[in-house]
Amino acid sequence: MPTNRTLIKMEIATYANVLLEAAKNAGTIFEVNAQLVSALSIIRENMDLRSALEDMTFDTATRSGIVKEIFKDYDPSLVAMLALMAERGDTAQLSRVCDAYNLAAEEDTKTMVVDVTTVVALTDELRETIKKKLSAENGKEIVLREHIDPAILGGIVMGAHGKRIDASVLSQLEAARVVLSTVPGGGER
Repeated sequence: MPTNRTLIKMEIATYANVLLEAAKNAGTIFEVNAQLVSALSIIRENMDLRSALEDMTFDTATRSGIVKEIFKDYDPSLVAMLALMAERGDTAQLSRVCDAYNLAAEEDTKTMVVDVTTVVALTDELRETIKKKLSAENGKEIVLREHIDPAILGGIVMGAHGKRIDASVLSQLEAARVVLSTVPGGGER
């Protein structure tokens, strides 16, 4: 007999695989991936929304309606999945569904999605350089998911599959601060 943990894993895989099949049929695998990440971010950042979607005292139609209204401009298959998750009270699993979808999509397309964060948009030349280097290292075609974040001050942050390379100015300044704070006498000799 399957355990609760096993059932949850099966549900997550089912959500991810059904969404991937719909996206494959529509030719929108990477677009759905980006929208799924966006939806996860919106839900995570809005405590009232997250609470409403997880509040089982709201009827299923209300939770579903909230999702359909907020994400009405997203891919219809994704909206349907989000609405179903809201109806069933499964939105707390969205992060794991997102991860499962990403891995399944990468496996299906023989690609690797890499999140790249910079202060300004990447130039075409730099984008191609990053793709070629990462492709040579990983043996897969690379798809970049680009983000702009002025808070990193400069440099670049890249991440995929739980691994992160942080070459941002912010992290370098933080490392210098830590070193200087541990040197006796404030760093002067």
